[in-house]
Parts: sequence; structure tokens; C-alpha cells
Amino acid sequence: MSDSSSNPGYAGGSAPVADPAAQPTADPGAHPTAGTAAQPTAGTEADPTAYEIVRVDESNWRTYRDVRLACLIDSAPWFGTLYPQAARMTDDDWRARASSEHLAFWLAMVGDLPIGTAGLFVDEELDGGMLVGMWVVQRERGSGVAQALVEEVEAEAGRRGCRRFVLHVHAQNTRAQAFYRRLGFVAIGETEGPDGERNELVMEARES
Repeated sequence: MSDSSSNPGYAGGSAPVADPAAQPTADPGAHPTAGTAAQPTAGTEADPTAYEIVRVDESNWRTYRDVRLACLIDSAPWFGTLYPQAARMTDDDWRARASSEHLAFWLAMVGDLPIGTAGLFVDEELDGGMLVGMWVVQRERGSGVAQALVEEVEAEAGRRGCRRFVLHVHAQNTRAQAFYRRLGFVAIGETEGPDGERNELVMEARES
């Protein structure tokens, strides 16, 4: 499974480390229409003491849905999933994604404003966890939000007994690769992307 092509802003094997440049509203009930996404609100970078990382659940799955759709518009080249595919998902599909046994997602929030997201895919064959769907709003890239999301996902992988923690990143996304290396990830190989038309670098977290 992969939706990666990390974009510190986007990471993950079926998920990207990405920063949403479009800023969805907090848990709106209306489903965004194709090609549209709420635009970011002007503001300063997030104060590390002001944002919090929250788990996606029944109470905030709409916010996660809108962030996910926004990141697929903002950082489309780095994701394995295309916006039209995600836009066709029903509310039940999004709820199932948020409550899946093998998937878990988080949002970085400043008050009611989402500024990033990341997820964990638990791969039993890998005997490990994979960072997926990583995305941080553009103005917060480099602010520490992306690192906080990665650390939260890795901590959950550890709590679930995962012996490995990996991600896939687009072979041409050198910015994301450098970001992960700073966090202690090392390249261990390459794999074909989910669309079959690109190569992705496989990176694994190593204990310091």
C-alpha cells in the first residue's frame, strides 16, 4: 500500500508527507466539489506551543477529509492517490478510513484550524508501520509541525508493536528525502509507485 512521495509536506508509501497549501475549514459538513478547496488564511507560522496533534476519529473525520482533498490538489505530483479518486469517496468511505484497524491518522491543529496531517499504515507482512499521507500547509513547512507529526505516528507504531517504521518518497522529491534523513531515516531501496509510472525511495527509521 502506498500513497507516499513524502513532501515535508508529503511522506508515505501510499501516503505523502505533504503540507496543505489550501486551508480547509474546521470540520465543515459540505463536501468540497472537484477542483475546489478552501484557500489558506493569511497568518503567521504556527507557534510550537500553540498547535496540537490530534487523532482522527468520529468527531473530526470531516476535517481530515477536507485536509486530504486539499493536499491532493496542492501536492498532486507527490501523491499516489489522485484527487478525482478521493473526491468520489462517500462519507461512509471516509468514516471507514478513519476507523480502520490497520490505518490511523492525525491532524495538526491550531485552535480549529488544521495545518497538517499524517497517517500510519500497519503492514503485518512487513511486521512494521508505514508513514503515509503526510502533509503540512505550505506556510508551516520548516516550522516543526511536520516533525511533530512524524514523531506521533512513529510513537503509535511503537505502541502497536511494530518492529520497523518505513516510508516511501518520490525519487525526485529531494527536499522530502533530506527532511527524513534529518529525522534519522535511511534509504534501503526503491520500489515502483502505486501508479506504476514512477519510482519511490524506500526509507526506514533507524535508532540513533
